[in-house]
Amino acid sequence: MQFSPQAETEHSGLCDDAAMQEQGVSKILTINLNDMAKELKIK
Repeated sequence: MQFSPQAETEHSGLCDDAAMQEQGVSKILTINLNDMAKELKIK
């Protein structure tokens, strides 16, 4: 699956909650991965 800003407007109203949840999860995962990378580089 590819994520793009256009996908939200194209599917507006259909799966807003699911889309928002996926975005939130992907953001959290990205933040966690960034934090892990920082910790690994420090050690």
